[in-house]
Amino acid sequence: MKTRQGAIQNEMDKKSLLPESSSAPPQLDPVGTNQSQPRLGRDHLLRRPFDVRSLSMTGLFILALFYTLYFMRSILLPIVLALLLSYAR
Repeated sequence: MKTRQGAIQNEMDKKSLLPESSSAPPQLDPVGTNQSQPRLGRDHLLRRPFDVRSLSMTGLFILALFYTLYFMRSILLPIVLALLLSYAR
């Protein structure tokens, strides 16, 4: 069971990982060098909690991609060979 202080600390950790956002719309300069939102660093992205469902969905997507390529080989192989041989002159 979570304690109140543990829940508050968890909420504070979540808020600290989110990028700062302002309510005012970003002002664009004529050159277009203004960055509207700062990018999160690699260390912030690695510390964020990830969901197991996103990992499993990525795995299923990769399996589906290989499954599709396996059945498309009879169409893709001649096209790829034709492209490669056309540059071999």
